[in-house]
Amino acid sequence: MSKVIIITGTSTGFGEQGAKKLAQKGHTVYATMRAVDGKNKSAAQGLRDFASKESVQLKVLEMDVTSDESVNKAIQQVIAEANRVDVLINNAGSGWGGPMETLQAEQLNQQFDVNITGVFRCIKAVLPQMRKQKQGLLINVSTIAARIAMPGMSAYVASKWGLEGLLESLRLELAPLGIETVIIQPGPFGTNFLENMQNGADESAGADYGHVGEFFAGFVKSFESMVNDPDLPTDPSIVADDFAKLIDMPHGARPLRTVSGLDFGVVRTMNDSAEKHRQSFLKEMELAGMDKVSTN
Repeated sequence: MSKVIIITGTSTGFGEQGAKKLAQKGHTVYATMRAVDGKNKSAAQGLRDFASKESVQLKVLEMDVTSDESVNKAIQQVIAEANRVDVLINNAGSGWGGPMETLQAEQLNQQFDVNITGVFRCIKAVLPQMRKQKQGLLINVSTIAARIAMPGMSAYVASKWGLEGLLESLRLELAPLGIETVIIQPGPFGTNFLENMQNGADESAGADYGHVGEFFAGFVKSFESMVNDPDLPTDPSIVADDFAKLIDMPHGARPLRTVSGLDFGVVRTMNDSAEKHRQSFLKEMELAGMDKVSTN
């Protein structure tokens, strides 16, 4: 069944691949990004050209997830045109790198504004329509770094750990209303994430953190080796495929977390263990019923 899907952060990577994949599967896709007439003009045009060539329903919209006005305007445009929103894929994200001491409070706030508050804005904007429909699906892109912390990525890791806490609670609030909340945790993929990471402004504070720089340099080298290995699952289209698989699953049967790609041999195991304890806690607190999505 064709669905109306909104995806954030579609200028590159998972968002771009997901928009194309889902449009080709027959869905109506609204691909959103910042600066469609500015720095992302060519990316926006590329998606429009793809839609024309493939004769698919893929529309590009301006949306800045750090702006209430921008988010609300885009979501209302979708609702006015399509009269519904079946799926929201929160993919937009950013990363600040370097030792924590090199960051300023403003930079930490910017990190959280994109990765947590941006998701909050988008979900809040679609919920009235999804509640009206009594059905909806929220797919949220996190990272395996929401389970395993690394030096030099404290702001990014904190934002993703916080995001997952928000989404776990939200799942319990929305499931009785027929709205399903799920998380995708990508591993290393061939996107521009590391190249686009921003460094802290207080460079002088990093003088004593040579060990962090040494680790990160090795990590980047290892990361590049993995994404360039054709025998490893590091093609961004894998995440797009997981978007499609989650959408195709029966309503109410989707797992809370899905690891996409490599997990360094630990994250899937951590998730399985955490889920067992989560279910035990829900039962103890008499909340198990709220984890079951209403299909009325």
